[in-house]
Amino acid sequence: MFKNLLVIILLMSSLCASSMEDMRIEYRINFDTLDPHLSPGMTTIEGHVYNSNGDPLSDAMVSTSDFIKQTTTDFSGFYSFEVSDKDSTIFAYRLNYTEVIIPNYDFKSQHIVSIDFFLMENIVPEVNLKPVVYAYGDIENVSIQYDFKTELTFSYPAYQESWEFTSTANGDIIYDGKSYPYLFWEGENWKSDYSSLGADSYLVKTDTIIQHLENVLTTMNLNNREKTDFITFWGPKISQKEYAILQFLNDDEYDEMIAEISVNPKPQNMLRFYLLFTPLDYPIPNYSTKSPEFEPISREGFTLIEWGGSEIPLQNTWLNI
Repeated sequence: MFKNLLVIILLMSSLCASSMEDMRIEYRINFDTLDPHLSPGMTTIEGHVYNSNGDPLSDAMVSTSDFIKQTTTDFSGFYSFEVSDKDSTIFAYRLNYTEVIIPNYDFKSQHIVSIDFFLMENIVPEVNLKPVVYAYGDIENVSIQYDFKTELTFSYPAYQESWEFTSTANGDIIYDGKSYPYLFWEGENWKSDYSSLGADSYLVKTDTIIQHLENVLTTMNLNNREKTDFITFWGPKISQKEYAILQFLNDDEYDEMIAEISVNPKPQNMLRFYLLFTPLDYPIPNYSTKSPEFEPISREGFTLIEWGGSEIPLQNTWLNI
């Protein structure tokens, strides 16, 4: 009898602890009251944004779902802004924290609403997915060495301080007696962020992404195999949602942010580009839709081409919004 009672108590304690975790407070509405001094048709929203320990978070964004009305928190985590009473969804997020959304709230005209948000830390490593290297030219004893800015997690064929191979004119890579269409490596990177990389990121509607990528890669002078490899890998990932932010890193930026490369003998032509992207449910008003201009690579002589990419989760980046 006593043992059975003890088991029941322990089981209830476990369920209670689990329920407490599941019922973690993401936001708290402190009050919603009439303020006749406010303009008709408008609602003032104010409050604080905290982390899960109750510490204030500065530079957190609070916004309507369409990004038209938004603000950021001050050093004390406080925010205040006006929205239309026709708005119904607001959210809060901050770099490296989970997003908290309040959907379908009934904002009333000439009301002031106090809402506190509680964000959970959520540092997600970006994965440098599928950087691949193509080499063209009848060159024996080619050596590639990297200074990785990431932790190398996988390579094929195995990278062991360098890749030593023979390049052929048709693009076959002969490594350790076997033929490969390209060299492949993968790693983890915690640092990539649009805001640190200049103003070349831009918004695309993903129902046009296939044609857009075909145009970009054709401008770069990639061949059909390279374009097919790139689009079949990245197209489905970019198309997860209706919109996406894209940015291409080229050459020096690739060296600085992803991996520095040393090739011997030195290629006559080399192109390295790296895609950053973030899928979005909504477009960002006034965000640039103009893609940068890309220079075509000459393919005369020994030529090396490398491409790779990373999906940057929304909560891991500022998108200049």
